[in-house]
Amino acid sequence: MIENVRFVLVRPRNSGNIGASLRAIANFGFRDLAVVDIWNFDEETASLMAASASSLLSQVKFYDSLKEALSDRTVVIGTSARSRRKFRRISMEDFNSLLKKNKNEKIAVLFGSEKTGLSSKELELCDYLVRIDTDPEFSSLNLSQSVVIISYEARRALLNEAPIISPRKVDKNSVERILEYASEIAELSEASETGKKNINSVIRVLFGKGADVSEKEGKILLWFFRHIWWFLKNRCPPSY
Repeated sequence: MIENVRFVLVRPRNSGNIGASLRAIANFGFRDLAVVDIWNFDEETASLMAASASSLLSQVKFYDSLKEALSDRTVVIGTSARSRRKFRRISMEDFNSLLKKNKNEKIAVLFGSEKTGLSSKELELCDYLVRIDTDPEFSSLNLSQSVVIISYEARRALLNEAPIISPRKVDKNSVERILEYASEIAELSEASETGKKNINSVIRVLFGKGADVSEKEGKILLWFFRHIWWFLKNRCPPSY
């Protein structure tokens, strides 16, 4: 199940860290590295830091947006050293257990920019938030160092236990489509601005933060929201 994990570097500023991160995940058997909104990519520098894994640079996926990088993911875990009460924070032990439980899911682990980490908007796309336990006086880790630790823990979780079979979860692309329909439904029903904002937040909570919404359930809900949208827009249900 190790191929189900994608490591996502969001807005990295150092090409060397991309190469070092690729080397780190390769050390532990992973190959899926995605880079979102790269500031200034220098392939030569990245190749130098990737060392023996430099041949894998051609497999690195580059995306313009984080939503695009997560469109097929069903479980998204963010990493951050900062305290974020509104997000579901888990310990490294919980992270290990979470991966064991979701071995057949499409998992993404996000790492923020070296300078600012993950933004609040980016963290809103995460189902969980994990923090690497460090000395409070020196809590900031280099990007590639964080990737090394998470890769090691992910390998331990995925290769040391038998897989737990459970229904595949709804992917993030379907969730975004449901959110789009919900926004249009709120507009057509003349909901207040506060109501529109609240329904968007509630739906994100229902589909994330540990919720077990299966792929089948997600398709049913998408159909239902689309049905309501058609009814309000045309004043009659769509024909299927």
